[in-house]
Amino acid sequence: IINIGDNAFALCRKLSKLTIEYGVKSLGSNVFDHCIGLKEVFIPDTVETIGEMAFNNCKELKDITLSSRLNEINDKTFFYCLSLEKITIPESVNEIGVCAFAFCESLTEISIPGRVKKIENMAFFSCTSLSEVHIEYGIKEICDMAFCDCPRIQSIAIPPSVINIGTDAVGFIYSKDAERLCYRKNFTIIGCHATEAERYAKDNNFIFK
Repeated sequence: IINIGDNAFALCRKLSKLTIEYGVKSLGSNVFDHCIGLKEVFIPDTVETIGEMAFNNCKELKDITLSSRLNEINDKTFFYCLSLEKITIPESVNEIGVCAFAFCESLTEISIPGRVKKIENMAFFSCTSLSEVHIEYGIKEICDMAFCDCPRIQSIAIPPSVINIGTDAVGFIYSKDAERLCYRKNFTIIGCHATEAERYAKDNNFIFK
């Protein structure tokens, strides 16, 4: 088997552990969508592409090993994976898609390698336990609301390679009382002077260091 197609194992609610054999090159869209009992996944280094929403709503997923040849974390790949505590993004990845990790409420730390050029809209939206974000030099864009509604992030270091930071990308949380996004008081942006990081900090009245 070289390719596992779209929706191949979607809604397999009793599937708890998954080991994909060496030689498989691609996983289709929604391939394990709503496998709500899935807890552990191993993806071999032969896999280069994973489709949109591949692990959408895998609420019990805690442990996943990604391929070292993976090109992209696609849109909503890990959307609403409530139990996912940690994940290593391979150095091969060049983009993190829209809502890729949105609502991963147990995720505490993420390191984004420099080959990633773009962190898409709402990529880490409402990751409410996320406190440590490491962004390596090389990244160009942090899009709208990429790290929005992540209340445990107190500060973030943004390298000078970043040339565009979108609206409400980081430092904003959703207020249920006000029913809107509110900026974080004392939120700190760490970066170099005369860069996009400084521009974003000043435009949003954040502390800049």
